[in-house]
Amino acid sequence: LNYFYHDSTACIVSAGKLIVAIEEERLSRVKHTYAFPALSIKKSLEVAKLRYEDIDCIAVSIKPTLHWPAKLWYGLRNFTKAKPFISHEIISARYKQKAFWEWYGSVWPDRKRGPKVYFVPHHLTHAAGSFFASPYESAALLSLDGSGEWATSLLGKGEGNTITTYNQSYFPMSLGSFYEAVTEFCGFKPNYDEGKTMGLAPLGDPKVFHDIVDKIITID
Repeated sequence: LNYFYHDSTACIVSAGKLIVAIEEERLSRVKHTYAFPALSIKKSLEVAKLRYEDIDCIAVSIKPTLHWPAKLWYGLRNFTKAKPFISHEIISARYKQKAFWEWYGSVWPDRKRGPKVYFVPHHLTHAAGSFFASPYESAALLSLDGSGEWATSLLGKGEGNTITTYNQSYFPMSLGSFYEAVTEFCGFKPNYDEGKTMGLAPLGDPKVFHDIVDKIITID
């Protein structure tokens, strides 16, 4: 399940194969929705011809408790500008977790009898979601995003049923956040309209802003 970020989604994997994956927006008709994917869950089970009792475990695309000391330190260091940070990391996060456990309790009133829930580090879910459902026994793995819990990238290797992480970048060092900034600069909605930026990119002239961008981005 993805219910922590935009484009909330449900999917079912059985015996290492992706059976069905549905974004909530396809059913609710709310583009890039953050809503808990209750409709997607129900429809996924219908497509897979499964019942709630058939679910062995649930994997969630974030581990909310991960890197909290780093988040707290960042919030304290930027206290005067921390309102959006507090809203996202504390208030919104609490609401989303509440929505998940309310749904879980509505299906399995006795939590001990329900499927085990795994909260997986966000970038690991990107890598695992691609690799474990692929036909490959071994592969290089690269995940780039705005940010997960605190990481903004993952570099690793998939081998059999294991993933080894070699390196990660952490907020605010984020290629994804830079892409969001470019999207906003172009007049679009950040963390929403990046697909438009992507579509327009091949049509532009990179020389126009090259010197400015070259001063913003550094690679070590």
